[in-house]
Amino acid sequence: MKLRILGNKLRFRLSKQEVKELCDGKHIREQTHFPNGNSLTYQVTSRDTVDQPEALYESQKITIQIPSPLLANWHQDDRVGIYHQLNSGNTPFEIAIEKDFQCLHKRPGEDESDNYPNPAK
Repeated sequence: MKLRILGNKLRFRLSKQEVKELCDGKHIREQTHFPNGNSLTYQVTSRDTVDQPEALYESQKITIQIPSPLLANWHQDDRVGIYHQLNSGNTPFEIAIEKDFQCLHKRPGEDESDNYPNPAK
């Protein structure tokens, strides 16, 4: 899973296996360890108890909760992603959970064997 942060926008890109696991009700989790001993955990989970995507941040952990019905057959259909905008006061907060596509130009050292074929190829 890849995480991209730009202002109040979080964008997660998931491999084929991660999308399948999420659709099967499992959670996807990654962790970044910093040299000073701290870490940041980020995860995407499927939840029957939420009506819309939610974003939580507590104890150095980002959690995105996706309603289970939104994930139905996502691993088998042609939807690229699940997108949602949350509003907190006057500041919008955007979430994007997307299938990770292979890059058009290969990057040395990056394994894209479990990414989706790029539709632009």
